[in-house]
Amino acid sequence: QMGRRNMSWVREIGLPLAAGVADYYASRASRRNGTDQLHMDAVCGPDEHNAAVNDSGYIIASAISSLNFAVELAELHHRHTTVAFDSENNRTTSYNISGWQDVANRLAPSLPYDPTADMHPEFEGMPIRGFQAKQADTLMLQYPLMFNHSTLTNSSKLNDLLYYSNHSLISPDMTQAIYSIVANELGEPSLAAALFNLSYHRFNFAPYYTWSEKADGTGNV
Repeated sequence: QMGRRNMSWVREIGLPLAAGVADYYASRASRRNGTDQLHMDAVCGPDEHNAAVNDSGYIIASAISSLNFAVELAELHHRHTTVAFDSENNRTTSYNISGWQDVANRLAPSLPYDPTADMHPEFEGMPIRGFQAKQADTLMLQYPLMFNHSTLTNSSKLNDLLYYSNHSLISPDMTQAIYSIVANELGEPSLAAALFNLSYHRFNFAPYYTWSEKADGTGNV
């Protein structure tokens, strides 16, 4: 019974939702200069202080993850066919599994990576020196996305952590809290503890010790 209920959810809710997201990302990806490689241009990742950028690492990772998830659900339901019955509209619905796979594969090379520094810039053309992120962005490829990519090695993950933990504003919950989870996952408990403390110590105020958005007590509470 549980299996039947799960497949009903996939057919009626999960797959149509995942397909819509995948179709959006597929329509949003574009080519440059006639090459087959795909890009995500004029996008904004979680770091809204750096908006309208090209090839945001987070956006590319999110797109590929969404496309792959849609493929996974479609293959689970269809057992490698491409047609499902839409009972609400009394018609068949086609899912472009091979198209989603193709977009994901052609997007993957556009994930920003600096081989010299062995780290991932937040977006194409990001200045390594003097850069400051408003909040967690690139490190969210590691958590919560848990994204897999050939350039996301143990060394590049650690370099990303060390770079962005020193090039980001300090804010409650949105930045150092994420970084502390990444640090702990990478086997850096001391750094994880320090980042966790930064995520809340300076944002708690008496008498109720609620969090404020800013360290001076202003902003959202």
